[in-house]
Amino acid sequence: MRIDQILPSFSAHDGVGTDTLHIQELLQKQGYTSDIFALKSTSPHHTRKFEEYFSLPEKKILIYHFSIGSRVPYYLWDVPAFKITRYHNITPEHFFVSDFFQDAYYRCLEGRNQIGLVNTMSNLICSVSHFNASDFEQIGTRPSLVMPIVRQYETLVGLKPCSTTTQALNSVKGTKILFVGRGVPNKSPQDLLLYLKLCRDFVDPAAKLWYVGGYHQGFCETRLMHLAKDLGLSISFLPKNKSDFEKDVHFSGGVSDEVLAAYYRSADLFLSLSDHEGFGIPLVEAMTFGLPVVAHKAPGVAETLQHGGILIDKHHPIQAMEVLRDVIQNDLERVRLGKCASERAQAFAWPAIKEHFDRFLSKTIELEALVDNRIK
Repeated sequence: MRIDQILPSFSAHDGVGTDTLHIQELLQKQGYTSDIFALKSTSPHHTRKFEEYFSLPEKKILIYHFSIGSRVPYYLWDVPAFKITRYHNITPEHFFVSDFFQDAYYRCLEGRNQIGLVNTMSNLICSVSHFNASDFEQIGTRPSLVMPIVRQYETLVGLKPCSTTTQALNSVKGTKILFVGRGVPNKSPQDLLLYLKLCRDFVDPAAKLWYVGGYHQGFCETRLMHLAKDLGLSISFLPKNKSDFEKDVHFSGGVSDEVLAAYYRSADLFLSLSDHEGFGIPLVEAMTFGLPVVAHKAPGVAETLQHGGILIDKHHPIQAMEVLRDVIQNDLERVRLGKCASERAQAFAWPAIKEHFDRFLSKTIELEALVDNRIK
């Protein structure tokens, strides 16, 4: 039997891409024929051309990864297959009202407007979080279930960290605050700069912020550069030498897994002030490393973190700074939070993820058989 996957754009290194690859691997291990089809792909050795799907002699079960607006749903509408929508969340378009993000604005707007269409064409909705599932529950009664991102977080922990990066990071003085994610508005990088300023003024004058992940050059190197200057913070982008790493703030850009592991192992705490997250892969990574986590209580963040860290309301900075002060200055509190993080991370360990997948596959086969019998 074929169980194929389709998505508008494939990258082997982002959350949707790794989810797709791990699902394919698990399907193939259970004897299913499974290919990945994409309109665009930065890793063509992992994918087939989108149009090739429509010439397949058998179209049994199809998983559509839905995370952005595209023309894909219109092509899939009449395909005679049992259709599953794997919903990764679509960021509300209002976060991208900016000259820097016009394309993201329109694609997110298109995607939010396609939720009803995708709901109607699907036989099953499989969301990566309960928060995401609520987008569909508001408009329809399709069978649905929740399966977290299929990912082996332990692999990152098991990597040998980049020694050069580790040496540079460990030479930095002061509290090392880490955030991992794209440099885009919904991640609130400007709030991280503001909170770093508060930490330096009231808790640790030598505190540093490491922002790890790809970023929009115009947005970060203009607006955030100006904000850092107004706050009296030194800032560097794509650090290359010791002095770059010693800046108050540095944006690493995209990094290898070995470099990412070095950041997680060298940081003192993970701070997320995101306004919108559908799930929160970096939160799980940080917890898997046993790193103390403090995060703004955005819905998707709260669901992922639960008891694995401390939730704050960033709009109440006095109370939030009291929490951060305790975490930074109290060794016992950091140890406690590290244990909480490790315990919560077990919910996303590979055996737990595999159980979620097995339930998903069982439900898929059961529902597909019911639909197939009705057609016959």
